Amino acid sequence: MFKRVTIPLALLASFPLTLSSVSADVDWNIDMLGFSADSKSFILAESVTGDGSGIASAKIIIADVATNKCVRGGCQSASGSESYLKTEQKVLKEVYKKTWKLRKKLKLTPPQTGYLAKGPYFPYDETCKNARYSADDRRIYVSMQQKAVPGPDEFHKKAAVQITVRAFGEMGNDVTKVLDSLNNYRKSAQKYQLGRLYISPDNKRIALLVHVYYRGFEGPDIRTIVQTANLF
Repeated sequence: MFKRVTIPLALLASFPLTLSSVSADVDWNIDMLGFSADSKSFILAESVTGDGSGIASAKIIIADVATNKCVRGGCQSASGSESYLKTEQKVLKEVYKKTWKLRKKLKLTPPQTGYLAKGPYFPYDETCKNARYSADDRRIYVSMQQKAVPGPDEFHKKAAVQITVRAFGEMGNDVTKVLDSLNNYRKSAQKYQLGRLYISPDNKRIALLVHVYYRGFEGPDIRTIVQTANLF
């Protein structure tokens, strides 16, 4: 049985995300994450303030774990403007308000953190594209492929990612899942980086955080997406 991680959700935004053997750390702007009470849905809420513009923005992702897609009405965003910059707390409140009924319906009030796997570890891989995670007696291996298409400048570049997850269970059986696609380009994306992996409270599903590097006006603009699957 996995050891449950009990991290108050309100504290998540203050935690730096330290990746084992990763050349660069990622600052976490995540305000909320976790599984639903039945482990079938996963939520991620993130906010950021533009370094140059000072404009705050927020997004919320509510994913169906089995399909690795947003549930209907589950992916929302909010932002300020040049005339009204807003605060991160303000835009987060807006996306939470937009999704309140849906979150309540899917038993995401509050979400359950589940179990945090150890890792990612990148043994003998300086590219950080092949990672190992562990959770008690289960081993999970993740490999990442990236494909980029250049544009007239860095702001018009786009990149796609495909992730293969292979897990070895308690009885020695293994399961392989392929997530996302090299045909699914994200506009202005420069590259991707593997992040933390969470296992659902029922021990059967996973949610893998992936950090997307966009080109900002004053350096990298790092956002987070989630890849989910029924695994065990």
